[in-house]
Amino acid sequence: MRGRAEKRRAEAAKAARAATEAAARRTLKAERRTASAEEAADLAIAQLDGAKHRFAEDTDKIRQESAQQVADVEFVRAEPGRYRERVAQLEERLDTVREEADAARRERGELAQQAEQHRCAL
Repeated sequence: MRGRAEKRRAEAAKAARAATEAAARRTLKAERRTASAEEAADLAIAQLDGAKHRFAEDTDKIRQESAQQVADVEFVRAEPGRYRERVAQLEERLDTVREEADAARRERGELAQQAEQHRCAL
């Protein structure tokens, strides 16, 4: 009976060893899969960070270009007002010059008339 008991114990120990080895193999495979998954996750995170960075740069560039375009539009929209102002200034200057020219003509006419009167008086 002792031989059978020892044989059973030996078989049980062998089965336990086989189960332990199988469990160890499964654990190693699971750890490898976990390590692969972690590497893939790290790679995905790095790619996402790169994409976020490029997106931020592109967004900043678009914002700067948009701001420049808005400034250009505002400048162009203000341009007619500036031209109207300049035209008004030039019209005022033209009116002043015309008035001065008219005054000079009148004065010249008066002087010519006075000269004529002096000649006739002599």
